[in-house]
Amino acid sequence: MINEIEMAEGAYFYKKNDSKTISDKAIKNIFFEISKNRMTRSHTVKVERDYITINGNDARYSICVFKQKFKPSILKSYNIKEYEIKFCHILILEYLDYIIISKKNVKNKNELDKYLDNIDYSILSKLYADEQSKFHKLQLDNLDVSSLALRSKVIEALELKNSFSTFGANNYAIRNMRVTSNGQLYSLSLGTSRINKHSGKVDVVSFLNWIGSVCDDISKYKASSSFVDSFAVPISFSSKIGSLTPKGVLFKLGDVIEQIEQGVITKVTYNYNSSTSNLKLEKYISKYDSALEVFQSKGRLFLSSPTKKLLFKAINIEIKILKQSIKIRSDTFKNINLHYSTGEVLTLEEYINKNSNYVITFDKPHIAYHSKKLFENSYLLSNISAFMSIFEPCSRLSDVKSEKGDFRSNSTQFSNDSIFNKVETVVNTISPYMFLDDLGNEWADHIAVSDGVIEFYHSKYGKNGLSASKFQDVVGQAQKNLGNLVPHPNRLIEKEKKWGGKFKIKDSNNQSVQTSIKRIRKIPNGEGIKDAIEYYNKQLQNPNLRKVVYLVVNFISKSNLQNSLVALKQKAPLQRKNEVVQILWFISSLICSCKEQGVEIKILCLP
Repeated sequence: MINEIEMAEGAYFYKKNDSKTISDKAIKNIFFEISKNRMTRSHTVKVERDYITINGNDARYSICVFKQKFKPSILKSYNIKEYEIKFCHILILEYLDYIIISKKNVKNKNELDKYLDNIDYSILSKLYADEQSKFHKLQLDNLDVSSLALRSKVIEALELKNSFSTFGANNYAIRNMRVTSNGQLYSLSLGTSRINKHSGKVDVVSFLNWIGSVCDDISKYKASSSFVDSFAVPISFSSKIGSLTPKGVLFKLGDVIEQIEQGVITKVTYNYNSSTSNLKLEKYISKYDSALEVFQSKGRLFLSSPTKKLLFKAINIEIKILKQSIKIRSDTFKNINLHYSTGEVLTLEEYINKNSNYVITFDKPHIAYHSKKLFENSYLLSNISAFMSIFEPCSRLSDVKSEKGDFRSNSTQFSNDSIFNKVETVVNTISPYMFLDDLGNEWADHIAVSDGVIEFYHSKYGKNGLSASKFQDVVGQAQKNLGNLVPHPNRLIEKEKKWGGKFKIKDSNNQSVQTSIKRIRKIPNGEGIKDAIEYYNKQLQNPNLRKVVYLVVNFISKSNLQNSLVALKQKAPLQRKNEVVQILWFISSLICSCKEQGVEIKILCLP
């Protein structure tokens, strides 16, 4: 019967754990547990630790194939009379220093985990990805866990090396990739160590020989330059982790929501006080999808939320730093079960740790933990000149004392010592149209429109100094509104009423003041709001439209920031070092976002 089996060339690759050896008894126990719910008394195929020679090396393989009844995914509950029959299999190959597993429709069993060690990310990511390889698709995870940053993205092209700008790519770690190497198409999942070769199905012996050849490729791997080097760089965990203190964690559980929507996960249950109930996990994932803080208690590390402290105290999520990795521990997560259409059941804790669905940041912001590996954004400090090129000194910002100034009902202009006034009278003096969009559903504080140009101005006032939090606020506003630079015409029409009115704001006593400041700050004589909207729409139709975003801040000095970055690069003593590195991350993220959307970015600041 084994000669009738065909398998797609795809498997999970691991190194053998030196301290554990798989025995005949262990294989028997694993097969028994996996297949105890089979339909028939006997297995379709069962081979336990047979010898085979692969590429001149002795190896042992085990395979178990059986039939099992499953609940149809279309039915709400399981009916013993209504079921689907599926063939299930698991194949285990012990080859040299490796253990390789291929499985389908079988429950996850942790009995195997103690025999396995992960293959290094830096090897897997380049195994079939050298300079001659063609890169077709990458799934990327952002190492920036701020609330307004992109969590992940997928890029795809016939050849990404020719189509994708790598500026800012060092902020991202690769999770999955699809590449062509030596004429053969591969998919690699770096978080789970799965490698797929896309060449159809083969018989068992051919499949085992393919696995052996992949292991040989891993053993013979030599580091070389690659397109992969453009992304976040993995660094040694054991030599670095001792000098790092975890500061934040972001769980990335979007895959769970997708699997629930697609029916891959048929239900989620929660065990509490010996009772089991269904759980709408996707609702909680969406509701609490934000970065969590790390705090220490009695020498242990726990997670909390600044806005939901009681909830996360009850969930009790702990970070465990091990010799070669970091694990998430939570009794609550252990009691949440994910039920798959294959019959496999995983606790949420198992799922998170198995798939590494989280990013951990540290007191050194240029380092993050992802996919069971530490990553360093090594390009942050090498790009200082590129980063600083977007800063433009504006000496007139030195005398500002507030963002908007003081107001009275008869005010028609912003105070002379406000940033808003400087934007209107110093920064932009040539645009024929300017709109005040501050407050409400705002796209920017000011929007200027001229022939072939749309400009967004985001202003922020603060005391002079390197304030990462204030800078994050204004960067976040800019990133959030990049998509509004080219709005649908209907959305512009919706702005007509707002821009046709006058500015209303709360004063320092929290009292609402209706000012006489017109929201149309600049417009040609004789024209009205409808003419302005028509002109705006006309510019949006220009195929050569320039889109420019300005950040106007008075709390950063270009020369001071540049000196701080140089000191950071030279590892010289530096006050507020973390603030400087965080600002660098924000700049890098902003430039990357703007580049992707064809937007120019400029930061007006103190000299």
